[in-house]
Amino acid sequence: FDAKVRGRADLYNTYFPAFQACVEAGVRSFMCSYNAVDGVPACADPALLTQLRSWGWEGVVTSDCDAVANVFWSNSSLPGGHRYGGSGPGAARAAVAAGTDLDCGLKFFDGVEAAYGR
Repeated sequence: FDAKVRGRADLYNTYFPAFQACVEAGVRSFMCSYNAVDGVPACADPALLTQLRSWGWEGVVTSDCDAVANVFWSNSSLPGGHRYGGSGPGAARAAVAAGTDLDCGLKFFDGVEAAYGR
């Protein structure tokens, strides 16, 4: 699913307050989801994930199970893949670069080494 947000003001005024309230309440982790916002998958969106850090949050971002794989892949086991990142390893790299710390799935395992050439 690709949520079309009506401008950044809508994102900041409608969606972010609930997440900011969680930060202020002291949560230590967030889970990025399968969906995309304005064409960028949540687990690979630096604007979404760094917004959490801008509020002083220092916790961990984990993916929903196979959400990092869903950043790129689209097949019968992962319907709705976003085809973002150019490849499986590219999707893993995009998620790491955006701030996803843990992958509930195998895409980090399969893709990060190839993405970073290590």
